[in-house]
Amino acid sequence: MGKRARISIAMAVYNGERFIQEQLESYLAQTRLPDELVISDNGSKDATIAIVRDFAARASFAVRLHVNETDVGICKNFERAISLCTGDIICLSDSDDVWLPRKLELMEEVFLLEPKVALVQFNSSLVDDALRPLGWTFYDFWRQRLVRKAPRVGSVPKYRVFRAGREVWRAFISHELPALGHGMGFRRAEVRRALPFPEHHIRCFDALLLLAIGSAADVAWLDEPQQLHRIHTTQATVSRIHYGLAQRVKNALVGRELGQFEARIQELTAALEWVKQKTCLEGFCDEVALALIESYRSFLLFRAELVHRRRLARILPVLRELGRGRYHAFAKGVLAAARDLAVPQAV
Repeated sequence: MGKRARISIAMAVYNGERFIQEQLESYLAQTRLPDELVISDNGSKDATIAIVRDFAARASFAVRLHVNETDVGICKNFERAISLCTGDIICLSDSDDVWLPRKLELMEEVFLLEPKVALVQFNSSLVDDALRPLGWTFYDFWRQRLVRKAPRVGSVPKYRVFRAGREVWRAFISHELPALGHGMGFRRAEVRRALPFPEHHIRCFDALLLLAIGSAADVAWLDEPQQLHRIHTTQATVSRIHYGLAQRVKNALVGRELGQFEARIQELTAALEWVKQKTCLEGFCDEVALALIESYRSFLLFRAELVHRRRLARILPVLRELGRGRYHAFAKGVLAAARDLAVPQAV
């Protein structure tokens, strides 16, 4: 990518009138403007389409709006937006975030500095509906640790590169490298490794992109946030952010969010199986990496099945998994094991 790259923004939206205007304005404030914005609307019933058309009339770059005739789900909606992009680099965008001004400038610079990198991710600052900070970055909340100040090297925030294949997959499985769709950008030439997404509605399409593209190309992670990521008051994530230890223990004991936990596991295991099949078709057959993914998938299935057993019947299987080291390799160690022992039996 010797010459100046063309950058596309791919947004998927549905009924986004409440926040989309702020996100669109943040594109205009970029120090490096995009070359095009592609929006796939999933049949909004509010003023979203009118807001987008008004923005398109005054934007200094091309804005293309596609409206789906039927509800295709969030995964396929993003696939549609991605497939319509023509830029060398495609940046994914939620409709309710706000980008910081240097996001696209830094994205382009990392791709120029790292020719083997095909996917870049930026950390996010978590905010509420009114953009008030919640005290976490996405990565620190995901890792459940105190917020750290990201180091810098000159004008570019320090970043880490994960090498293609085994290193990318291992980092994802060990919770070292998240799949962060709203902070993700990738080279369009490599997106064929991930598209088309599976027909069934998997919401974790960002994990599909990360693992499929990362099977054959390097991935970069920048810890300094470059977008404000809204956590809505109606989302379960908000409650989790504000829960203290006592409340989390109580939630485990009464089984709160048990259904969501099972659904997430089923979704992720389906995604991992798709990634295995897709990457093998693309010629990536690293047996160690594939075995690692299969071990992680079987561990997730074990945890999903465990909640259907009586608590006493879980003790020996959980102890065996602790001994095998999979709770520490794939989850939060003893804390995750304690949670699996504490939750009530699913009916």
